[in-house]
Amino acid sequence: YPDYLLDLYNRSAKHNAIVNGKAKYVFGSGLGKEGDEIVNTENETFNDILKKCILDIELFAGFYLEVIWDRGGKNIAELRHVCFSDVRSNKDNSKFYYTDTWTKAGVNDKDEPVIRGISNPQENKDWKVYEPYDEKNKKGKQLFFYKAYRPGLKTYPLPEYQGATVYIDIDVQIADYWNNAIHNGLSASHLINFYNGIPTDQ
Repeated sequence: YPDYLLDLYNRSAKHNAIVNGKAKYVFGSGLGKEGDEIVNTENETFNDILKKCILDIELFAGFYLEVIWDRGGKNIAELRHVCFSDVRSNKDNSKFYYTDTWTKAGVNDKDEPVIRGISNPQENKDWKVYEPYDEKNKKGKQLFFYKAYRPGLKTYPLPEYQGATVYIDIDVQIADYWNNAIHNGLSASHLINFYNGIPTDQ
């Protein structure tokens, strides 16, 4: 489902602009001087991480942060953003699983393109299993998971625009329809029948 939400974001110009605009306004001026502090070996600042987290919240209603503790287990050595669409969880969020390949493209019986989940994602080279963030167990790498509250949800969040996903999909399909029509020479697709003879010019 996160891949589906990401696909809507990438393919609908209106939805993309709205999400990006909201994320920009939420970020505002960032965290000020404190936001310029480097937080990982990739030279990312707090503000860099914050921008990514805000975008994930607007897209998925949640975000993940990889927390790397120092060897003494007293302080956080590094903080990294983890793309929301690359993580899955068990039912109670007590284990998290990471890989950047959860699906693959294929075709169905009618030769139509489809996206299917891969059978053994744990065989991927980048496969990782994370324990949840725990201040009482400061060791190794942990995953901090934030999810917005919505009544009735347990494992995963749903975005604020959940009720509009069908309409966003329609926007994508309409664009695809007219794009195909243009590439196919705007061939006739409608036939009008007159049952009362030839109409006047007017």
